[in-house]
Amino acid sequence: VVIKKSDNEYNVIKGVAKIGETYYASLQEAIDNVANGETINLLVACAEKVSIVQTEGVSFTIDGKIAENTKVQYTGTISIDGNGGYQRTETLTIKNINFYNEVKRTAIDAFDFIDAESGQSHNVTVESCDFTDVYANGKNYVKGADVKEANNWKFVNCTANEKMMNLLHYSGGSQNLVVNGGTVKAYYGIHIDSSVGGLFEGVAFESAERGFTLDGKANNTGEIVNTLKNVSFKNIDTPIFASIGNTDQSIRVFNIEGNVTSENYTAFTE
Repeated sequence: VVIKKSDNEYNVIKGVAKIGETYYASLQEAIDNVANGETINLLVACAEKVSIVQTEGVSFTIDGKIAENTKVQYTGTISIDGNGGYQRTETLTIKNINFYNEVKRTAIDAFDFIDAESGQSHNVTVESCDFTDVYANGKNYVKGADVKEANNWKFVNCTANEKMMNLLHYSGGSQNLVVNGGTVKAYYGIHIDSSVGGLFEGVAFESAERGFTLDGKANNTGEIVNTLKNVSFKNIDTPIFASIGNTDQSIRVFNIEGNVTSENYTAFTE
């Protein structure tokens, strides 16, 4: 891969990604060859639509850090299939990537940077990633991650800009979500749908329509139990929006710990 820096200056990159000193022509090729404990380093901007099938006993990392304070730009989609391993222990880490969309989207071609709606994905950490849409203020059907029937996901120090629809949609009875740190400006913030066991700590929600959207039934009691700890809401119209729905879906619970603050809001619940 040859990258032009200026009229007379070029960088030659041996591949799109590498594992150790082995270079690969595509990220998908690197994924197909990764072994337990290895790191795939993304070297250049990438637009691939890749698929990861979590394999028992194989934990690995995808790292987009290409220089100090510089993250690779990613305009494609990472699809994750948990391969039926809801309770297995292998891990997947995706970090230091600037997920970026500049395409107008509609409900028909809605777009998820990370798509994990099948196969019971598990033990996934998304760390220091930025989710950026440049098209339209929250109405462009772009989500950071769409996760269903999953277990043990973590988002650590991630951001979603004001033109994103959601940082995250966590649904379908998914459990044990942790969102730690980061700034969420996405139009509908974080969407928790029929999911339990979430811890949201040190997250700053800013300048959006909603902080959280809560709906759906998680268990036989109808309870959705999640914890807010040291979370701030600033210039959020509705920090916590609860869609009541049917009578058997009427209980939604946030445990409050530490300092939870809200400035300049219209309503705390709706």
